[in-house]
Amino acid sequence: MLRYTLAISIADVAWVAATAVVLAAVDLGWAGAPILGGVALVVTGFAAAQLRLRIAASRMIDLDSAVPERIHVEQRLDAPASAVWPLLTDHDLYGRLAPNLSRVEVLGGEGVGMQRRCYDTLGRGWNETCTLWDEGRQFAVDVDTSDYPYPLHTMRGRWAVEPDGDRSTVSMDFELIPRPGLLGGVFVATMLVVFKPVVRRILRGWERELVAERVIH
Repeated sequence: MLRYTLAISIADVAWVAATAVVLAAVDLGWAGAPILGGVALVVTGFAAAQLRLRIAASRMIDLDSAVPERIHVEQRLDAPASAVWPLLTDHDLYGRLAPNLSRVEVLGGEGVGMQRRCYDTLGRGWNETCTLWDEGRQFAVDVDTSDYPYPLHTMRGRWAVEPDGDRSTVSMDFELIPRPGLLGGVFVATMLVVFKPVVRRILRGWERELVAERVIH
C-alpha cells in the first residue's frame, strides 16, 4: 500500500515537472495555459497530500515486524553448475562487475561467518557477513547497515545456482527494509525499478567469463 502511494506521488511530481516544461516551451494561448496550469496545481496538491501520508505512515512502521521488499532475478546459462559456482563466489570479480561497487574484499573466514567489505564508487565502505553457505549451490549475506551509506534498515542478499544437466539457473535475491522516513521509502521504490537491470549486468558479466573460459560458446 505504502509503496503504491509513493509511486503515485512520484508520478504526480513527474506530471507537474512535465507541465512546467510544456508551459515554458510551448505557447498554448490565453485559454490553454491557465487550464494546464490549473490541472498541475491540483495534481501538486494530491502529491503533497500523498507524501504527507507516506511520511506519517513510515514513522509508525515497526521495523522488527516490517515485511521486506524483495527483488528476484534469474537466468539460464549454458554451463554446468560446477563451472558457475566459482564465479558466484569470486568476490573480487563481483566487485568489478557490479556497477554500484568499486571493489569487494574478503576480510576473513570461510563459509558461514565469512566477512567481506564492499566499497561503492565513491569509496564508502560497509561490512557483510555470510549467514548461509551451501557449497556448490548457494550462499547469503547480511549487510551491516550501521555504516551503510544508503537509507536502509535491513539489506540481505542471496546468490544461487541450480543444476539442470549440462545447464544451470543462476538467481539473485535481495530483501530490503527502508529506514523510517521519506528518504528510505523513495530509495527503496527507486531500487525496485533500477536494481534488476543492475543485477542483469552482473549476470551478463558472468556469462562473458564463461565464454572467455570456453565453458560456453
